Amino acid sequence: MGVNSTVAQPVVSPPSPTRNSPEATIFKCIPYSNEFLITVAQNGEREAALFIWSQHNFSSDIPPQEACNSFSQRLSEKVTQNNGSLKNLLFTMGRVSDRTVLCLVHNYQEGCNTHNTVFTLNPEDAKQYNGQPYKFVEYLTNFRPPACDSQVVQFVGNPIIDIERQFYFSLELWQNKFLLNETPIPSPPPECVNQK
Repeated sequence: MGVNSTVAQPVVSPPSPTRNSPEATIFKCIPYSNEFLITVAQNGEREAALFIWSQHNFSSDIPPQEACNSFSQRLSEKVTQNNGSLKNLLFTMGRVSDRTVLCLVHNYQEGCNTHNTVFTLNPEDAKQYNGQPYKFVEYLTNFRPPACDSQVVQFVGNPIIDIERQFYFSLELWQNKFLLNETPIPSPPPECVNQK
């Protein structure tokens, strides 16, 4: 009786991912003390804090932990829709239905709309950061553009003509610098750290 050659062949496991294999980045929310919550980016075994929220940054409609979890889930879903990659994903801010929002776009010409909104600012923060919306992201990430990192944050528009240039925060460049960097990241200089 002959042996079926397909059955007799050894089973070879697929190669395990190497350190250089791209992995999907996911986001999660973890509590930090009684007052703060942190949106953490995770890629494989590496983690880095993306946003540090104060409980008052969230609307009073739902508990802060739930709001932070929801934000992290929306970010993870956007990354999944982008093939698990942060490539060409940019945070920016704008107005949608008379509310100030944080949204995730794919290029420097795109603005906020109902499909790309990932967070709606509460009325107090919307009022405080209305004139300079990039200050809200600056506050959450704890570093200031452009002196501290002119690549992660870009301002689009003519500084002479445009009263308010649009800012864009590159998740791809942030990930390359803070999440995937093989060398330790030095602390930012004192002038780059916000006083909260």
